[in-house]
Amino acid sequence: MGTCVSYLCSMGNRRSSHSSLEEVESRKGSNTPGTNAAPPSSKAHQADKRHSNKPGLSDRLPSSSTPTSNTGPASADTPSPRKRPPDKPPPPAKSRLPDLSQYSEEVRAMLMGHSLPGVKMKSRPNVFRIFISSIQDDSIVERVALMESVFPKLREYAATRGVELHVVDPHWGLWDSALEDGRTQQLCKEEIERCQRLSIGTNFVAFLNQKYGRVLAPCQILASAFDRLLRKLIEASDREVLHRCYRLDENAAPSMYVRQEDALNSTDGEQIRRILRSSWTKEEQELYLASALQNEIEQGVFSPHSRSEGTIWVHRNFLNISPKDPAARRHLDLAPDGGPDESSQEQLAQLSKRLGAKVGQANHLKFDLTWSASGLDPDGIENHRRYLKDLCARVHGLLEEAIDRATSDEELEKEARRIDNRLYEELQQQSSFCQQEVETFHGQADTVSQLEAYLSSSKTVPLVLQGGPGSGKTVIAAACTRRLSQKTACVARFVGTSQESFTINQIFRSACQQIACLYGEHISFPSGSMENLQKHLLTLLDKVTAERPLVLILDGVDQLGSSIREFDWLPKVLPPHVKMVLTCNSNESRLYSLLKSYLGDSAIFLDIPPLRPADAAQHLELAMKRTSRTLTEEQYSALKGSISRCPNPLFVEVSSHIAATVRSYSDKADFRLGGDVPTQINTLLENLERRYGSVAVRHTLIYLTLCRYGIRDGEMTDVLSCDDCVLDSLFSNTAVALRRIPCLLWMSLSLELSPFLVERTICGMRLVAWRHPVFAETARQRYVPQDKQRRQFHRNLQDYFQGRWSRTKKPFNTEGGIEAQSERYTLPQPDYYGGCPNVRKFEELPFHAFNASERDYAKRFVWDADWMSRKLKCCSVYCFFSDVALLTPDDPELSALRHLLELSSLALTCNGCQLFPHLQQRLQLHSRGSDGSGNHPKIRKLLDSATKLRIPKFVLSEGILLVEGDSQGVIETSGGTAPLPAITSIFRMKDNPSHMVSLSTSKKEAIVWDILSRKAIRTLHGVDSPRDIRFIDRHKVVVLCNRELKIFDLDHGTFETKLKGIMNLGMPYFALHDPEHVVALARNRMNVNVIHVGSGDIVSTFKAGEDRFINSLLVSANGQRCVCGDETQKPSPLLVWDLQNRKLIHDFRIQQHEFVTRMAAISTDGHYVVSVIRELEDISRNFVIVYDLQSGQLFKKWKPPVNTTCVDISSEGMCVINGCEDAIVLVWDLVSGSLKHRLVGHTHPIDTLCLSEKGTHCLTYDSTNHDRSVILWSLKTGECLACITPDLPVSCCQISADGSCAVLGLIGHSEIVTVRLLDESGNPTKIDSEPFGDSSRNGKVFELAGQIV
Repeated sequence: MGTCVSYLCSMGNRRSSHSSLEEVESRKGSNTPGTNAAPPSSKAHQADKRHSNKPGLSDRLPSSSTPTSNTGPASADTPSPRKRPPDKPPPPAKSRLPDLSQYSEEVRAMLMGHSLPGVKMKSRPNVFRIFISSIQDDSIVERVALMESVFPKLREYAATRGVELHVVDPHWGLWDSALEDGRTQQLCKEEIERCQRLSIGTNFVAFLNQKYGRVLAPCQILASAFDRLLRKLIEASDREVLHRCYRLDENAAPSMYVRQEDALNSTDGEQIRRILRSSWTKEEQELYLASALQNEIEQGVFSPHSRSEGTIWVHRNFLNISPKDPAARRHLDLAPDGGPDESSQEQLAQLSKRLGAKVGQANHLKFDLTWSASGLDPDGIENHRRYLKDLCARVHGLLEEAIDRATSDEELEKEARRIDNRLYEELQQQSSFCQQEVETFHGQADTVSQLEAYLSSSKTVPLVLQGGPGSGKTVIAAACTRRLSQKTACVARFVGTSQESFTINQIFRSACQQIACLYGEHISFPSGSMENLQKHLLTLLDKVTAERPLVLILDGVDQLGSSIREFDWLPKVLPPHVKMVLTCNSNESRLYSLLKSYLGDSAIFLDIPPLRPADAAQHLELAMKRTSRTLTEEQYSALKGSISRCPNPLFVEVSSHIAATVRSYSDKADFRLGGDVPTQINTLLENLERRYGSVAVRHTLIYLTLCRYGIRDGEMTDVLSCDDCVLDSLFSNTAVALRRIPCLLWMSLSLELSPFLVERTICGMRLVAWRHPVFAETARQRYVPQDKQRRQFHRNLQDYFQGRWSRTKKPFNTEGGIEAQSERYTLPQPDYYGGCPNVRKFEELPFHAFNASERDYAKRFVWDADWMSRKLKCCSVYCFFSDVALLTPDDPELSALRHLLELSSLALTCNGCQLFPHLQQRLQLHSRGSDGSGNHPKIRKLLDSATKLRIPKFVLSEGILLVEGDSQGVIETSGGTAPLPAITSIFRMKDNPSHMVSLSTSKKEAIVWDILSRKAIRTLHGVDSPRDIRFIDRHKVVVLCNRELKIFDLDHGTFETKLKGIMNLGMPYFALHDPEHVVALARNRMNVNVIHVGSGDIVSTFKAGEDRFINSLLVSANGQRCVCGDETQKPSPLLVWDLQNRKLIHDFRIQQHEFVTRMAAISTDGHYVVSVIRELEDISRNFVIVYDLQSGQLFKKWKPPVNTTCVDISSEGMCVINGCEDAIVLVWDLVSGSLKHRLVGHTHPIDTLCLSEKGTHCLTYDSTNHDRSVILWSLKTGECLACITPDLPVSCCQISADGSCAVLGLIGHSEIVTVRLLDESGNPTKIDSEPFGDSSRNGKVFELAGQIV
């Protein structure tokens, strides 16, 4: 039903074209995919330019065939060149550089490596992070019920929507009353702020019932307020208790009096509260005499960062509660004498009133319950049991709705990025990290000056910035990016910052892709093995010019580990206008020694000197200022002395972090300073161990250190909840209802260590890891120095990521040594959560299995066809390479497997379902070029296993992949321009599903192909510039030859006749009305002619009106309806003719709108027409409408999140398909109007849709080859049935009538290639094979040159 030719449907011209040939010619050589040329200045015009019905492929070549041209940018609507008046100077020479104005400001800044104020360069993780605010005893039953029956289910549901749900309840499971101090209250405030910052929806749940909570003596009081208070007091005993319980901390800024926990006795707290209430003003009481619950609600609900829709208030009200009942104290504020605490009740009433005004009614969950002397008793009282069930159901419903709302398409911010999605995400991560580092930079003026001198010099060698751990290499490299001119491009990669920056191959690939965008190459150009990438890098660097100099920065070479065995990829001599800066740890290491040995004198090695005293003092001052702390002279002197012995930026940062916890009255023993960075880190860790417990801190930081890419918050709490050593250490003296880790532990540790942790957003997931490698190494040496110790923790992580304890009770030993079992409520670990892949499982499980000494590691995670297939559908092929790299590098089978997959790395990165079809053909090609075709038994066994398991869903024909050594996708002529494709368009034949026809404009050929055997059945040579074709019957066709319509008999290979009239140069639209008549747009575009096929005469003409110009022509496949666009009248109408009766039946107009008929399609039966339309006053966003041509009524209207790039319709499949600028394809239900499927798989907007006859399958691709993949979809299920990423660019494609076969033309390949779906038995889906004409003429070539009039 669809077509792969550029502007007309092979079965009835259901679409229209819009670009004139003059416009196309003006784009040749300038707007190629390789040049990244700028689009027209109008955003709307650019959106219209991408459509499903463009002029034939021959009209836009050679510009779109290969990505190697460096011609300058040109606009599609630039008029043809004309002679300039003699009095004007000649136009400036066109730049060879691509114009980056086609990108948004954000993308342009990231590509150039620049930082722009106000440009957000960090993607927000898909996190629902919710803080639970409560009074521990008052709501413990409800919160335990939610933890058992609601939150686990919601975590799974959120995972199906690609979201992590993380609930933080710091008041549950508190294992030490000493933690109920001001420090914990401050951490809770910071956690609430973090929830508000990270959560994409609900972030705060308050349990505020009938209890306000204990009002403790203030943790700290401003010194000025404390002094005023003392002056007001008359009783000496009052002054004595304040002096005894509070001490002045002059290190606070401003100074504070701090409560002394060890000095308080049982009566002091009440006496202090009495003193404050009687002596302070109302404002001071509100500031200092608030419960912890009120403080949390103030931050979570009433702060400037809060959102009313982000809050849920659970409000339980006991009726007729008696204060005398023993259980009442858990739910009421009672005075020491047992009566109501009137002050607390007054504060509660005020808070409840404010909260009710802030929280919407839907989020205010109020429940009235009858009181029981035993309190809340769901086991004994039916009313209480129903309340608990109702509460769980309502909280579940509210949070599920919030998740749906936050993840729905309408709520997501959409943007057309116009660059590869993977590259976009990598640039976001790198840019965000770079910005964060730059914000902390100061000092090192001499080093920066030397760097600036190198960057502005004519030197053509790399510069290596070297220094010890924490010497500031990274921050100096980041600062270097901000000292470049606006015309200079900077490609910076910080190792370990993102998932794509852990190996040299990944870094090389993404950096080369960025350079390709900057200097006019196709993004698929840098692909393949490391050897290919090395060649590509040199080729790309040769394109750098003085107009756009280039600086390459690679920070952390020493962290690349085993991914580097040698440095032959590093150029010793750089081309002009290129500079390269590397940073490396100068401590003795294998990579540093290897780097120095390789470069020798061919590089500049720049040592980072120790901090100068002035710089160190500035570092320290800024660090203390960030924490609002100072030091006494004695403490400051001691700290300065320590820094003078280790003038290292990281040492200063860690020391200041420790110093921020020191009071002015602290003993010297509390302020311990080490002599180097590791020692100071150990001091920091010891402080945490003393506060939170050595076992808990040790195990938590081990898991943080051992994870491959970092760890999510929910994963950390789950893993710790399965670690009985930690649970036993925390709950040895406490009974808990659930055997799970208290949220307070990881919440506190992650906040206390936040300056030394980095957040990574990978695939929408927020991961936390050590910011500095020295922290990871210190933690490893401190906690797990032995391999045997590490193996057990890796085994715990392996158990978690394979879901061992999910939905299963885990055994443990009680204090008495009795074995028991308990549910840990961990997140299950399937391969997919609904339609969302469990990427974390596939990334982490093999790593931990290997390090846990899994015996069958290679068998399970490398040579298992099922695992490999599942992994590559979820993860990058480079992640699999990392798994392979864990094994011995001397295994020739592993080396061969990796090499073959590297050749297909571009394809596998696009879609992992290509794994085994590619591997099968790569091995065949490899075997032909080697002596022993029987080699690689493991790879062959892997392929056999995949076949038996029915893993491959499609099979590739020969020609899709190249023999190793051939130019992968880069085809140039001797002149450096792209060759014309041998096949420019492919068409389905009428009533013959096994044959198709291809046209070649450059070779002047029309060929009939058997798509099953891929053999040419008939070849008609000498056809003048064939551009399009229509089938009259099984053998006779109408061919658009340049600007004329001619009739050919394909079976006999003969020219029959020429139809009268010359077609319009830029809009040569025509279609078949019936077997005897052709409908064609007249040359003047004012008339539509009906031409008799036999005589060639025009037998009828109809026109839109006087001086009205038609700009499109759509004819239904049954020939009944003709739809044209009128470009003259404004707003432009859509005209519908009844071809049978030769009359206009509809004139569609929408006020203040215009039809973009360049993107339009008509259904086969002529029942519906779909078109893109836009508002005249707001052309920034277009939308899609469908008209019912029988009733003449507007049938459906959709406004996709971003602009439409192509559209098609199927009345048989009852759906509308539209490609979008964000590279997503949407499938709409034509009956209900609902969105059926979001087809995600392309990395660049598509512009071509090909439908099967019944509308059950669809082929999508981008004819500009920015995205080289062609994808075959099921429109019934939304499933990707096949994805094909050939080594060569695609010139055209077509789908078979039944949708089981894709036929492609490749640039540089003279024959068609095919991709066929496999049936359930593993064989190619059967296509009815019918002979074409007289079989005795099969393979015959007909020379028509000179015979055609």
